[in-house]
Amino acid sequence: MTGFVLALTSASSAQEVTAEQGAERVVEAESVDADASVAAIRVPDMTFCQLYDLRQHGRVGSVVGLALATTSWNVGTADLMWFQSPDPRHPFIVQNLYRIEADRFEQIGQSWIKHGFFALDDEQCGVPCTYEEGHSRGSWLGVGCTDTYRSELNANTIVLGPREEVNPWTAEWTYAGSHLSTSHSHDGVEGIDHRLQVHDDDLDPGLHATAQYFAEGFYIVGDDLDVMNNASWKPVTVTGTPGGTWTFGMSGEFSAPTIGFAIDAWEGASQTIMAEEIPVSEAESPDGRAVLASKVTDLGGGLWHYEYAMLNIDLSRKGCGFSVPIDPDTTVTNIGFHAPESHGESYSNTPWTMEVSDSCPGGGQCVRWSTTDNNPLRWGTLYNFRFDADVGPAGGVVAGSATPASTVTLGLCEPGGPMTLSATAIGPIAPGEIPTVSQWGIVVMVLLLATAASVLITRRRIVCSA
Repeated sequence: MTGFVLALTSASSAQEVTAEQGAERVVEAESVDADASVAAIRVPDMTFCQLYDLRQHGRVGSVVGLALATTSWNVGTADLMWFQSPDPRHPFIVQNLYRIEADRFEQIGQSWIKHGFFALDDEQCGVPCTYEEGHSRGSWLGVGCTDTYRSELNANTIVLGPREEVNPWTAEWTYAGSHLSTSHSHDGVEGIDHRLQVHDDDLDPGLHATAQYFAEGFYIVGDDLDVMNNASWKPVTVTGTPGGTWTFGMSGEFSAPTIGFAIDAWEGASQTIMAEEIPVSEAESPDGRAVLASKVTDLGGGLWHYEYAMLNIDLSRKGCGFSVPIDPDTTVTNIGFHAPESHGESYSNTPWTMEVSDSCPGGGQCVRWSTTDNNPLRWGTLYNFRFDADVGPAGGVVAGSATPASTVTLGLCEPGGPMTLSATAIGPIAPGEIPTVSQWGIVVMVLLLATAASVLITRRRIVCSA
């Protein structure tokens, strides 16, 4: 495949796909010049037609098991493989729940993988469903075709497996020795195993009166054109009480979801891609990507709060460390970390260690987080890093928005390439940083004022002498 430049959007400009837009995308290859290799661009492209019906499917103590309904849609130019397990050539579907509160974007729940099976030939998004010669429903999702898994199907534990079994970049999965290959039974309607698990305390309106919630679906598809449109999200309202059955308000199946990842709902945050190769080219780059969103808040009294949300989309080598450079004279307080709870996999839920360190990428001092107990930042998962500092952002603040000017680093867990990835994000002024245009503007203004004051004093002295 050829490379594609990834355009990240804020919530205010996030993409919503209508039937008309989908039809354009399905037939856009027809406008390619006749001299071009049409075969070279015939690829499937899965996106979302629908996302709806978040429901509770069981409770164990203070933890509930949830599931969404998802409708996939092939807007590409070739049929998409959908072969049922034990064949690995099928989509891997995960569901996530996020919360915005106190201007922090956090993931509060995640599901295991739903292994896709038997693609339908529906036309729920108003585009004709067609197949290549020799293909049909079941093992293929044809061009323009849609396939829905109701909430009950996405909650069915018979077809749920651990995320750690799938390589998100290559979509490789091996049936032999997998969870699905072992003897396991349906947990029943009251079970929560492997479903989107969330704690009552993360939903309780009494504890989170001003919170906003967002549900997200995400498909890993091996032969897909563009991972960045394989996810979608919608706002969700929550009602109920701990210990009971939660009710989730969500727009219906005929209301299009926002295409992309729910991190786009965090308004005002600066986003950047962290990857070994940018732009990331599907099936050609050495690995996938993470998205880092960063934000700074002036707390007053000379203090600033720095907030980071790191979403691993399909970075197979996982994240094991994160650092933000600081000046040695900077006072850092309230270092924090947040991660959603892992359930049923081999990973730990031990929080990352947090410290101000002298052992930093590139030397100098930094605020550093790292995991020493098998709790890496895995694909389809979002971790948070935060701290307060008595130094403002390196890029300055213009019209209430900070400019990314700090070089932050993500440490990777596994060999196979560089062990760190760097990106420019919002962060405090560190040694050696050159002032930005906005900062130079402040400096020039101060100098001009000082010069004007000096001239005024000189004139007064001349008048007095006269």
